[in-house]
Amino acid sequence: MKKHIYIPLTLLLAWNLASCKSVKQSPQIAYIKGEYVAVTTNNPDPELKQYIDGYKKQLDAQMNRIVGRTDKYMTTGAPESYLTNLVTDAMTQIDTKYTNGKTVDLAFMNVHGIRAPFAQGDITLGDVFSAFPFENTLNVLEIKGKYLKEIFDAIVAKSMVGVSHNAKIEAKNKQVVSVLINNKSIEDEKVYTIVTLDYLADGNDGMTAFTKAESNTNTNISLRDYMLDNFEKQAKANKPITSVLDGRITILN
Repeated sequence: MKKHIYIPLTLLLAWNLASCKSVKQSPQIAYIKGEYVAVTTNNPDPELKQYIDGYKKQLDAQMNRIVGRTDKYMTTGAPESYLTNLVTDAMTQIDTKYTNGKTVDLAFMNVHGIRAPFAQGDITLGDVFSAFPFENTLNVLEIKGKYLKEIFDAIVAKSMVGVSHNAKIEAKNKQVVSVLINNKSIEDEKVYTIVTLDYLADGNDGMTAFTKAESNTNTNISLRDYMLDNFEKQAKANKPITSVLDGRITILN
């Protein structure tokens, strides 16, 4: 069986040239067309193979770079998990220059925003890209407590959004029984500072109440870059990447 590698060709430009006028005109692009060329791996072009292999070696070297180490196997899940707890807790530590000097009250992220687990031990840059393949950015929202209550209602109903350790939620039959933020009841008119992903800030996954925020600032920091920076700082301090299950979301029988 022949295997094929598909290499994108340089875009073909068709120029619409003036041919009947004596005055010389600048060429105009009439259309742009892109094509893929199949290259059989049984008998590849030597020059093309060398070109591709060179890039592959560079990419492999980067992706195999160790950026930290975990103290346990970590994956996602509901109502809480090691990975969602790890990420949301890290998000609360965002630099205060993005929060107008305010302390972050809590953080949220969608469970499916993480696409691969971390094995115990060394993790590489490639592992980070596998876990965080999307270009989601961190958003800082200021939102009133009455709308946060709607967010928690949606979280309990869907069970697919993780929260930081600042929250303590009890639920039963997919309904909120109680919610505390930093060990205090939510105040309807108090404005809370939260960090979440642009995907949720836009109201996706049932988080429509986020669109009622007093302010919504996109930091333009990708979740991947933020977590990579966090891992590398811990590695530099010779600290493992760790997480706990602390009952921040409890489902009552």
